[in-house]
Amino acid sequence: MISALVFTPGFSLVVALLVFACILVVGRLRGRAPVPPQVGDERGGPARAADRTIARRRRFLHRLALVAPWVIVAPFVVTEALPFVDVFLRYTAPALAVAFPGDPLDVRWWVYAAPPAAATVCFAVVFVVLSHERAHPEVPVTPVVRRGWAHFVSRRDAAVATAALALFVLTALIAGGASSPDDNGWFSRLEIPVGETGPGSMTFFGWAYSVPALVAIAVLTALVVGSLRNDSFRPFVRPETVGAETAARRDTAALLTRLFIATILLTLGGAWFMIGGAGTGAVGVGIPGFGMFMFSAGYASFAPAFVVAGVALQAAAVVLLLLTIRMRRRLGQMPAAPAHLSTDVAA
Repeated sequence: MISALVFTPGFSLVVALLVFACILVVGRLRGRAPVPPQVGDERGGPARAADRTIARRRRFLHRLALVAPWVIVAPFVVTEALPFVDVFLRYTAPALAVAFPGDPLDVRWWVYAAPPAAATVCFAVVFVVLSHERAHPEVPVTPVVRRGWAHFVSRRDAAVATAALALFVLTALIAGGASSPDDNGWFSRLEIPVGETGPGSMTFFGWAYSVPALVAIAVLTALVVGSLRNDSFRPFVRPETVGAETAARRDTAALLTRLFIATILLTLGGAWFMIGGAGTGAVGVGIPGFGMFMFSAGYASFAPAFVVAGVALQAAAVVLLLLTIRMRRRLGQMPAAPAHLSTDVAA
């Protein structure tokens, strides 16, 4: 049996903070990396306009890395804190106690749709900013490679993002197909056969929970791809700044994909935790003369693994968001990157 501690609200947050603290300690012991040098100090006059364009991008990345993680994690923190608020109010002000009676609030689908919805707001801002960034070069730069929308995304980030997205879609489809409607018609229950007395049911990650999350993630994915596409297809400003622009675009792609990965992991972790919780539960049926019999879901033997994996994914998402906040200082810098180091343009 899984310890009741794992099911305590906020447990994944505590795990994430402990892991993040360990990362900070290890980083302190290893020493801080040197701050990269500023670019543009030794450039001539014509390149300074291009440098200002790059500087604006760096400032935007700095602000995005500072604000977006908090916006994404805020709904998760609030939902984790609600049970504690409820307990506090029940003892201090019973009339103000939090309750979620009736339909549709009884089916708290918004818990799983809120993080991707919050991320969608952030990425909508990113899409608008990148769409209005300078698109006309001062000096034409001849590209030597064809740039796709994911040209500046690292293979590792692309693989992790694709795997996380595929896992969530697969989870939503399988869980939704296995779900059953409740008394109000919401597909939010998992039926458990209990013999001739009729099926019992447990709260489950059915269509009532997965469809809103899928819609939010679909919009989020479109904004991510659109933002990366706008940034990738935009021509470079000048040959002298190709290296610095390439570095800025790679940092942009890294920041966007990591925010996307953290959002998916946060939602996927919640889904797996709920699925595992339904599998570890049981439905009791009393038979006169024989006593109480307990029935559980068919996947009860490996349901605890879903619970642990869900906690781990949520903790990993929070750690990734906290690490992203720590990236803001480096993202705000303009490292020197000579044009000849880039393979995107002709020499």
